[in-house]
Amino acid sequence: MFEKINYYGQSGDVYKACRPQVLASIQKNTLFLLKTMSVATAVLTILSLLGLHRSYLFLYLVPCLCSLVLARLLRERKGPVKAVMYLAMTLLLVFGIIDSAIDPHHVATAYLVFIVLTGILFIDTMINTIIYDFLIFAVFVGTSFHFKGAQIGLYDFFNGFIFTIVALILHNLVQKDKMASFLILNKYNESQEQLKMQAYFDALSGILNRSSFMKLLQQVIDEPHCDDLYLGFLDLDHFKSINDTYGHRVGDAAIVELAACLNKHLVVRYAHNPSLYETIDLNTDNATARLGGDEFLFAIHAPSTAICEAYLQELAGCYESKIIEVNGQVVTNLHFSCGVLHYNNNYQDADALYQQVDQVMYEAKKQKDTRFLIKES
Repeated sequence: MFEKINYYGQSGDVYKACRPQVLASIQKNTLFLLKTMSVATAVLTILSLLGLHRSYLFLYLVPCLCSLVLARLLRERKGPVKAVMYLAMTLLLVFGIIDSAIDPHHVATAYLVFIVLTGILFIDTMINTIIYDFLIFAVFVGTSFHFKGAQIGLYDFFNGFIFTIVALILHNLVQKDKMASFLILNKYNESQEQLKMQAYFDALSGILNRSSFMKLLQQVIDEPHCDDLYLGFLDLDHFKSINDTYGHRVGDAAIVELAACLNKHLVVRYAHNPSLYETIDLNTDNATARLGGDEFLFAIHAPSTAICEAYLQELAGCYESKIIEVNGQVVTNLHFSCGVLHYNNNYQDADALYQQVDQVMYEAKKQKDTRFLIKES
């Protein structure tokens, strides 16, 4: 019950998941408040200097300057967003309190409006908001009694208490709706991420699928900016035998382990992060993909053929050391064959380049002394 109240009808985990949206809302509304306040107090400062408004220059100039400083801090992200929010709220409410105190013959008005406004605009947690609102209410009442006397101070007490309660009720209602919208947005973003995963990545291995890799390959062919790109075609040895002997679950595990070795030893930065796919450029980045079955493609950057071969040796060592155990079935000593082309910017079509590296891989399979073969394109 307490958790639902504190997090506006949601659990703590949901609130934490919505934290980016909460902070974005705080930043947006705090900037709106600070801009509005800086403009309003700047106008009042000018009118005061011209003698067209009551002459409380200090009351207007200081909040104007403070709001400009806080707005700059928020835009440049030089402070915690929530801290700036509370400073902005305090600046506004203290302005309302002082505005009320310098007119001792009338009950407060500006503070009452401001406490409702901040309740509607800002979100933190319900408990923090209650504590903050009543602390600022205590300052308001104490100031009113001190500067206005008991009679008007009593009016301000009752008005301030009622408006604080109203502000908290409105705060809870508005922020509850806001949290519900954040939750809907989160679910939408999650579904979009899942769609991206399905569109760009292979479901079993978690690396790129054929279509997304070929698209990247065509991009580097169309706009080549490197001369150290090696394109590899990799095929598991005796994969059909593994499936037939141990079952497809063991075969799937062998594919997953190879994909993990590829990502690790070829230093793939976007692994399992679909949001990075659209930033991949094979002119500078390494990439791995599963074509289907036990066939893989990769693109890596190496300053020389010898270093490329060293990468492959490390990859082979990683894969050979794997021990796959599924339901008591154990498979060790896994191997693959690999053909690699050093791409020399001499192809116009990704499919043609793929066919060439495919041919090199089959040549590598026929070799008896080594399972790697690297050629120039």
